[in-house]
Amino acid sequence: SIGNGQTVCYGGDPSAFTNSSLPSGGDGSFSYQWQKSTNGGSSWSDISGATSSTYNSGTLTATTLFRRGVIGCGQTKYSNSVTVTVLSDLSAGGIGNGQTICYGGDPAAFTSTSSAAGGDGSYAYQWQLSTDGGSNWSNISGATGATYNSGALTNTTQFRRTAVGCNQTKYSNTITVTINNLPTVDAGADVTVYNTAANITLSGTPAGGTWSGNYVLNNTFVTSSATVGSHTVTYTYQDGNTCENSDVKVIEVLQASPITSSSSSISLGEPVVLSLPGFTVTQWYRNGEAIAGATNPTFSATGAGNYNASFVDGQGISGSSLVTTISASVNNFGNYNYIVTHTIKIPDEKSRDNVVGLSSSEQAIGIQY
Repeated sequence: SIGNGQTVCYGGDPSAFTNSSLPSGGDGSFSYQWQKSTNGGSSWSDISGATSSTYNSGTLTATTLFRRGVIGCGQTKYSNSVTVTVLSDLSAGGIGNGQTICYGGDPAAFTSTSSAAGGDGSYAYQWQLSTDGGSNWSNISGATGATYNSGALTNTTQFRRTAVGCNQTKYSNTITVTINNLPTVDAGADVTVYNTAANITLSGTPAGGTWSGNYVLNNTFVTSSATVGSHTVTYTYQDGNTCENSDVKVIEVLQASPITSSSSSISLGEPVVLSLPGFTVTQWYRNGEAIAGATNPTFSATGAGNYNASFVDGQGISGSSLVTTISASVNNFGNYNYIVTHTIKIPDEKSRDNVVGLSSSEQAIGIQY
C-alpha cells in the first residue's frame, strides 16, 4: 500500500508518496510502475520512469490520483490510490477607475472591480506603480488594501494590484492616470504707478482668463481707490482640458507729491510761481488741459484754476502731481478790463458817481468801496 495523500496549491509540489507496506506473495520478486489519473480514476496512465516503491510527482496543476502497480510471478496488482487535491489557480481580481487629470491633481480612488479568488481563500494585496509605460514596477509603501488613493500626481502613471495567496503572486489588470500639463500663464511684468495715475487695464496670456485681488474690478485695477503700497493681483486661466493655472503681478502704488506754490492766490496781478521739487516736470496743466509751452521746472500762474504737472521721478517712473487750486483775489485787476461804479471825491467839489473803465492808472487812484 502507499500513503501521503495531500492538498497543495495550484502549481505546488506535493511531498513524496510513501510506501506504507511492501508487496507480498508470488515468488517474492516484484517490479513497480506508478500510474496517475486526472479524471477521478476512470482511466489511468503509466508515469514514465516511476518504477520505485515511492514516488515524487513534482508540481501539479490539477487534482490527481496516484497508485502503484506491482508486477510479480506473472501477475499485476494495484495498490490503493492516494489523492493530491490541487486548489484552484489564484486570480488577482480586477481594479478600475483609470482617469485623466491635470498636473498636480489628486485622482479619485482606484476601485476594486472584483476581489482575488482561488487558492486557499487567504489573500494579501500590494499595489504597484510604473511611470515608464509598464516596463518597470515598484511597490507602493503602505498600499495593501483592496482599493488605493494615490494622492497628487505630476506624471502619467500606471497602477496594478498584486494578490498573494497560496504561494502564488498574481497581478490585476493595469489602469492609467493620464496627466495633462497646466497651461502656461503670464500676468505680465510688475508695475509701479503713482496714485494719481489712470486706472490700469489688466491683461494676461493666454487671453480669456480672469483677474482677482484688492481694487480689481472687471479686469481693471482701480488706481484711484487703491491705498499706497504693494498690491498683488492674480490672473487665472483655464484651458480646454479644464486645467487651471495662475500667475501674479505686483502693482506698487506710490504717493503723488503736491505742487509747491509761492501763494495760494493771485493778488493785484502778481503771478503765483508753481514748482515740483525733486521731479522732472514734463508738462503743466490748468483745469485738466495742457498749457501750451509750459514744460519748464516752474510755471507762473496768472489766472485762477486747478493746476497740476506731469513728471518723471528719479527712477524713471512717470506720474502726475496732486492738484493745487489757485484763486484770484477780488482786488486783482491784472490782465482784465473791469467796468465798475465808483465815487471820485474831489476836494471842494460835490461827490458824484461815475461809471468808468479802469484801463487808465489815473482813474484808479483814490477808488473807495
